[in-house]
This record gives sequence, structure tokens and C-alpha cells, in this order.
Amino acid sequence: TEVPFERRYDVHARRLGAFQNRLDQHMSRDVDYTIVYDPGHGMDHQHARLIEDHAPIATLPVYSAGHHVLEWLINNGAKESLADFLGGSATRADLRRAIRAGRATSGNYRKRMYKRAQDAGHSDLADKVFPTDTPTPAVIHSRRDLRVILHLGLPKTGTSSIQAHFYANAAAYRAAGVHYPTQPLDMRSVNHGWMSRDLRTAAKTDVLIEVLNATPENCDTIIISDESQYAEMPGLSQEAQDAARAALAPHDVELVLFDRDLDAWKRSFYMQSIQNRRNKKLFPHETALNLWQTPLTYDAFFDTDYCKTLTDFDRMESMLATCFGAEKSARLRFEKGKDSIDTFCDALGITRLGDELPVHKNPSITDCEAEILRQANALGNPHAWLIKNVIELPKHIAADKVRKPRAERIAGAAGKFPWNRLQMQDNGPLRLSEPEFTETVDRLRARAMEFTTLAGV
Repeated sequence: TEVPFERRYDVHARRLGAFQNRLDQHMSRDVDYTIVYDPGHGMDHQHARLIEDHAPIATLPVYSAGHHVLEWLINNGAKESLADFLGGSATRADLRRAIRAGRATSGNYRKRMYKRAQDAGHSDLADKVFPTDTPTPAVIHSRRDLRVILHLGLPKTGTSSIQAHFYANAAAYRAAGVHYPTQPLDMRSVNHGWMSRDLRTAAKTDVLIEVLNATPENCDTIIISDESQYAEMPGLSQEAQDAARAALAPHDVELVLFDRDLDAWKRSFYMQSIQNRRNKKLFPHETALNLWQTPLTYDAFFDTDYCKTLTDFDRMESMLATCFGAEKSARLRFEKGKDSIDTFCDALGITRLGDELPVHKNPSITDCEAEILRQANALGNPHAWLIKNVIELPKHIAADKVRKPRAERIAGAAGKFPWNRLQMQDNGPLRLSEPEFTETVDRLRARAMEFTTLAGV
């Protein structure tokens, strides 16, 4: 398909039948096109990159605006500049300056930059550059007991499908007395990843308390779903655990976990840990973020103390139940090919409502590609970045259709990559053979070198 990551409208696409609506046939040569979008919004970012690859168009990033960029421009002082730009009396540079000035009043932007500085271990810098007002802790109130269902993993057990389903049908569930919060959302998905981030970085529960307090009066059940919390649990400070337990104390908490065959889960989680980017040095404290972009072999990875804890499902269930004060705990079985949404609803006595929302999945990679990427991870960020980008670059997109800054970066990295350092190695359950490994290296190298030829490197 032309837009391989877009699956929200599959039902309508099947009804309309096969056809191609070419973007370049609907664009005027007399118009200077600009895409204004938030690069942090995963789906919008992918759409913008694809349009860039296929059409002469400029991009204008508005960080931390989410999907509602127009609303952000209006609320942060850029409305007049936008009108002038559309009317032709202001340039793109003028609008860019107005957007940058608007960041000073954008609460979302300041919060996100504050968290990024905290995540990078620069607490002093965060307080200096993005000072927050003297925090007023969210007030815990118990206007009534809520049934709080905490769905916290395992990762790689169909959690995204469950989250997408409840998000898409949130209104129907609220009408039936079950609240699935749709704000605030993670920038890239429909889960409640803010919970694990807040606990990990600052032992804070303000957002959690505010979400609980905002549960509609007609709802006696709230579902909070954050599979990242499972992976973060072994590194969670005692302060964070105490804060989480206190925030939930007025309510009846139920912990829900999916488990699956240990070997199958380990393999899947290991592949994810190779693919996920850390893009910074290891953190000085224990966190799941240190697992990403792993250069370790399968055996060495799971021999770390952190992963030994993660793979002890019984221990993890006990730790999570204690942390959040859960009086009930349910372990559901994940079976590949079986509907996790039905399993989830049936186990909790919730009537399934509405339709399932198609879920965007990260590009899958072969075992050989994973092993090559693991070895590139060990060579450092620039080399790892190159291999990941070449692996995930859609085959139908020619090198000369990739946006210029990205193409130039690939070309520069490809010319410096030590291709001879990639050697066939046995690595646990990954299925590798010498001929396939060599063929994969040659294919990735040829794809990368297309950019050096194009750039004249």
C-alpha cells in the first residue's frame, strides 16, 4: 500500500475497492505548500514524512502540539502570524518565529522539555531553564470508592489492541459506567504511559490523582492501562512506590496482567530491546530505558539482574500488587491469534462494546536484521541509527524520494560504516545461517550505498 502504516480506515478502503489517488495529481504548481505538524505525534509524523518523500513541500514543526496544531497556534499567540502567512503578507520564517515565541507560553511544551531534561539526568538544568511554579500537590479525595483496574502488562501481549479498543469506544464505555481516560494521552499512542514516566522520573502522582478525581459521576469503574509500568517496576524507587500506593488508597484496586510462554515472551521482548532507541547514554539509575538499543547477546541480556527480575512473573506480580495496593490480582493468558480484548473483558466482567480499532504495528524485522542491528548497537549511535533506518525504510521508496536532510545523513553514515565488522554469530533463539546473514548484510549495504551515489559521497 502507499501508506503502509495507516490502518484506521481499512473498512472504508475495502468498501471503495482498489484505486490509487495520487497526491501529485491534485497539487498545483502555483502553490507553495507547507505541512504544519507535531513531529512528536507518531502518526502525523509518518504522514508528513511520506508526503515529503513524494511531493515538493516544506515542513514546519510545532513541538508538543499533538494532533491539534491549529488549536495550539491559536492558544499560544500565533493566530495573527498564521493569518498573515495564509494571506501572503508574512513568510514561513515569520510564522516559524511566532511558533518559537509561543513555546514560552505553551504548558505542554515546557512540561515535555522539563521531563526530557529530567530523563537525561539534568535536573538542575530542568529547574533553571524550564522552572515550574511551586507545585501544589494534587488533592486526593474519596468522594466515592472507585473500582480501579490497573492493566500493567506484560509488554508484547496484545496490550496495544486493548488500549486502542477502549480509546476508540471510550464514550460508549462511559455511558455504561466504565471510564477509560482519553486525556492526557501519550503523544505516540492511546495508552496511559504518563503514569510510569511520572513515577520513574520524579516519583509524582499528580496526573494519576487528577485522572482519578475526574472520573465521571456515572462511572464506578476506571481502567488505566500502561504496560511500560511492568518493565519499569524493578527500577522504581521506594518513594515512587509509596506515592503510588497513597494515590490509590481511597479506591478498590485490581491488578491485571497478561502472561505468556516464557521463552516466547523473552524472544519478543529481546527483539523489541534491540529495535527501541535510547538515543542517550545509560541512565545512572535503574530503569527499563537502559535495556533499549541493547548490544548484548540474548544470553547476556537475560543474565542481567534487571532482566532476571522481569522474567520472574510471580515475583513481578507480587511487586506490582504491593506497589499499587491491589487487593485483587488477575493473571490472564495471552495466546497469539486469540482476541485479547475478549479475554480482558470476560475476566473482568465488562461487556465488550463497539468495534476494534486497527492498531499500527512497528515494522517487523527478520532474525538476521535483528542480529545485524544488535552488532550495530555495539558500534555506537551513528552506526546503529544507520542500520535501523535502512532496515525500516520502505522498499518502494527510492533513495531520491527520501527527504534531503535524511538522505544526506544516511549517505554520510553509510560511507563511514565499518561493514566488515558485521560477522555471523550464533545468538540464542534467533535463527541465523551464514548465507542468509551474508545476503542480508549485502542487501542493507547496497541500499545504504544508493544514498552515497545520489549525494556524490
